[in-house]
Amino acid sequence: MAINAVRNILILDVLKLSCDMRITPSQSFLDRNAIIESVSNILNSASLEIVIVAPYIKLSEHFSNLLKNANDRGIEITIVYREDRLHKNEKQRLMSFENLTLLCHPDIHAKCYFNEYEMVITSMNLYDYSEKYNREMGVLVANQEFAGDTYRLALKEVREIVQTARLEKRSAKVSSNGFRPQLLQPEHEKLFASCVLINRLFDNKKFEVIDNTHKGEIRCKNYYEKIDVVLEPDFSKSIDVVTGEFSLHRVALDFRWDESKLERIHDLFFTPMMEYQYTNYKIYWDYHKSNLTIYRDKRGQPKWDTATCEQTLRLFKNGIEQVIADIRKVEMRLR
Repeated sequence: MAINAVRNILILDVLKLSCDMRITPSQSFLDRNAIIESVSNILNSASLEIVIVAPYIKLSEHFSNLLKNANDRGIEITIVYREDRLHKNEKQRLMSFENLTLLCHPDIHAKCYFNEYEMVITSMNLYDYSEKYNREMGVLVANQEFAGDTYRLALKEVREIVQTARLEKRSAKVSSNGFRPQLLQPEHEKLFASCVLINRLFDNKKFEVIDNTHKGEIRCKNYYEKIDVVLEPDFSKSIDVVTGEFSLHRVALDFRWDESKLERIHDLFFTPMMEYQYTNYKIYWDYHKSNLTIYRDKRGQPKWDTATCEQTLRLFKNGIEQVIADIRKVEMRLR
């Protein structure tokens, strides 16, 4: 009885935690009505971009109004349709949207609708007859860390479709900046413009995008001898691929001394009291093999949250220099 009671308590705790975290299903099955509702939500809730892959397009009044509303809100819309499968009147309607880029592909049969938050992969075309009569199925996929690889892999497939498509119409933004939809860029490529901004502020230090994960990282190798610096963007917030501006909450120092020396440096340098040693920053280095992390400390610098990207980088640059200077003093004593 005691074991069952403990088990029930644990189950209740897990359920409560799930509710507190507002965890939503990462994938859901959709019938025709649910597909229409989910695609409508995608068009309505987009903050930056919408991408539609649909071979056959004949807009109902409902979806025509939703696309127009998105266009009027300044949302970038990218549509890929099947070559020679778009009626002249339908094409003219799409051509009238200022913020819409239109591409065609001879071989697509896939149907996919998504924004920054979620994606519908389905059998349904953007076609009024399909909305009313066809038996359709689909899956709603959330763009969440715990959603697995489905969203990311689907994005990869859409990128390849777009890469091999023919561009027929450019939006105003694409006409001025080139075709660079943020949604279709691999995460690590979004960091290239950020590197330009960072390197302008860090003088002789050269940061590079390292594609060692599906998101990538921004690293300066040998910032000082045997010390790499890694900037860790907050990928939950958008990265401006034109200006390079991004949100930065922490940086890491990656030491490349041999293990025995690194262990001695760690023991001489870091104590729990060191966490708040630096004004504006907190540091954490729990184990000599791990990276030393520098965090924003709002107690010392309450304006962190209102600082621009450039101001944030300058603040972190000062923190990096302070911590590395103290680490190097310890290392010099061990020579």
